[in-house]
Amino acid sequence: MKRILLLGSMAIYALFFNTSGMAEPASKTATLSLPFKSNSQWMLEIPSDGPVVYHGVYSLDEAGTGKGGMLYPAPSAAGLVAAIVTHALIINSAKNDQKNQLQLNADQVLSNYQEALNNFKYGELIQRTVDRVSIIHAAEHVKAQGYSDRKMIIESAPTFMLTQDQKTVIINDSIVIRMPGQTPEVAYKSLIRVISNADNSADSSLFWTGNQGENIKGISSQLHAQSIDIALQTFVAGKSTENKPFQTVRYREGLSDKVERAQVIHKDCERMLIKNLRGMFISAPVVKSVENGCETMTEFKT
Repeated sequence: MKRILLLGSMAIYALFFNTSGMAEPASKTATLSLPFKSNSQWMLEIPSDGPVVYHGVYSLDEAGTGKGGMLYPAPSAAGLVAAIVTHALIINSAKNDQKNQLQLNADQVLSNYQEALNNFKYGELIQRTVDRVSIIHAAEHVKAQGYSDRKMIIESAPTFMLTQDQKTVIINDSIVIRMPGQTPEVAYKSLIRVISNADNSADSSLFWTGNQGENIKGISSQLHAQSIDIALQTFVAGKSTENKPFQTVRYREGLSDKVERAQVIHKDCERMLIKNLRGMFISAPVVKSVENGCETMTEFKT
């Protein structure tokens, strides 16, 4: 009986919980690679040269299928588990449908951006990124561990989001660092989110799309480079960040404040780097305040 109920519980957990904190990157049929400018032995690899993916931000608080309990008539323990799992499948399917609809609604915020973004391809993004990222410290770290840094590969699967107030661009990046020929080959894997400082112009849509979308392309490549910088920094730091205590932190996303439990990896007057309960690294503007003699600024800087 206990074994059956345990299996049912495990099935329900697998259905309902996504510990990644973001969607898993789609399987890649082709990739695009370029060497980093600061070290040509290290390669950046991203999805093939299609359009860069953007979405509108939506809140999971809007998703739900209603509250209330449910009775599970079943003649046996096995029948009870089957009823629970069937119900879980139905609820999970309904939640996925709701999320898909919420995403479609949220994506409408991008309606004025299509002309600027239609021609923005991953090839252009990767070219901008490899010129911004420094590999020096990571390469020194690999060599200090007794490994060769030849043919090091950083796999990146970036997607971007625009907040509904159109003030902030966000990157979600799934990053893997590989050391071909070494065991284990995967030296690092993490999910990283970087939230831009908010634009403070009167018309953010006009600001981002002006000059053929150069501002939104520029901040996107800047966020991509920052996500890789964070991956390299935490790769070098290793487990030294794991013992930091969890605390309640507040940060900015657009014109809104976000609150969650996280480890504070780094914080200064303007930004913080945290690791949340789902294991995702988040770099975000801190909430505006006067702290330690400095006033936090949150506007976008070119």
